[in-house]
Amino acid sequence: MDTPTPPEKTALSQAVRETLRRALAVLKRFKRPHAVVGAVALTGYGEPRGTKDVDFMVFCSYEDMGKMASLAKKEGLHHDTAWTERNPFLNGLVVRYRYRGMPVDFLVPRDPHEATLPRRLKRVRIANQTCHVLRPDDYLLLKAKAGRGRDFSDAIRVAVRYLADLDYKYLRSWSIRLHVFEEMQYILATAEQGGE
Repeated sequence: MDTPTPPEKTALSQAVRETLRRALAVLKRFKRPHAVVGAVALTGYGEPRGTKDVDFMVFCSYEDMGKMASLAKKEGLHHDTAWTERNPFLNGLVVRYRYRGMPVDFLVPRDPHEATLPRRLKRVRIANQTCHVLRPDDYLLLKAKAGRGRDFSDAIRVAVRYLADLDYKYLRSWSIRLHVFEEMQYILATAEQGGE
């Protein structure tokens, strides 16, 4: 069951909003489950912040992503092959497109947790578009795995807002399995103290 989307406050520029609209049009025609992740997803959790890119998790194989190229081109998204060449360690995990210079990253699931996510998506409105985001618990796990300073900051903001609704047993189980238990403990302890 979808929970209501918090009233939309937005820090998203018009360029990000248009890029989101175009990418969602591609994904609608691609017909694979997907979710907005990264900073744009924060708007769906009622915790917006500015960003200069749009990120999605697309629940298919990396090989399937090749089938999206012609759909992306019709919406003005261009495959950034130079980025792929500069980032060979992400080959097989991320496909980067650009819309008017703005990066649009399509990530594929990379672990058993991410493979379960299509059953756990939450429908929200972001920038006047209906889309899916991860449930807050899953967003925290995704950010704990990424482990950068901005990721912890984003996770803490979401954890503060949804603290009473988080499934602690679920978070404990997956954070142990994913080897991010200490990171999750930090996120939750900081959130319980009201954030940063």
